[in-house]
Order: sequence, then C-alpha cells, then structure tokens
Amino acid sequence: SWGSIEGRDRFQNELTDDFHIKDARLQYQLDLGYWISGTQIGLFSTYESIQRKGNIKTINHKETETRLFFGFKFKF
Repeated sequence: SWGSIEGRDRFQNELTDDFHIKDARLQYQLDLGYWISGTQIGLFSTYESIQRKGNIKTINHKETETRLFFGFKFKF
C-alpha cells in the first residue's frame, strides 16, 4: 500500500514537484416553516448553499452551489 501525509511520500527524494494542495468547503442551510391554523398542514422552504474553494500551485477555483426547496408537511 502507498501512503502520503503532507507530501511525505515513500519516494520523497524522487519527487520533482512537491506542491501544496488546499481544499475548503462551507455548507449552510436555512429552514422556514408555517403551520396553517386549524389544519394539520404546513408549508416549508429550505435554502441551502455549498461553497467550495481550493488551489493547486497557481490555479485557484471557487464555486457556489445554491438550492431552494419548497414543500408541504402533514401532522398525523
């Protein structure tokens, strides 16, 4: 098996370009809901965002994925 921790490789002295990689991910979510009075029915909405960024050598990349959900909920 091959192992590598922070660039320390089995063949470290044979590496010709030992560069650093950085990757980060942030995820957050906001939920809102409302129960319709006098019923067992509710409405909800969820906003979700996932942000990723990273770099390898001189290449930087950043992207955001956004999701929005709507739905009904029932009490039994």
